[in-house]
Amino acid sequence: MRYPIRLLPPLAYMAAIYLLSSIPDDGTPETIGEKLLQWATPEFQNLLHIPLFGGLAATWYWALRPILKSTRATV
Repeated sequence: MRYPIRLLPPLAYMAAIYLLSSIPDDGTPETIGEKLLQWATPEFQNLLHIPLFGGLAATWYWALRPILKSTRATV
């Protein structure tokens, strides 16, 4: 059964979002991730949520598409 394997990309995507959202904004960048996000204003960082969560929705659609197709065929 290949369906559980297809769930790994959206779960990994969610883990990446969680890790990125846990970066504190204390003004002094210490890690590479903090240095990369320092150039973006808070308004631009908020706008980045749109494609970020759009990508998450796309990966969930990709992962669940075979399951949804198989349930439609039986209904």
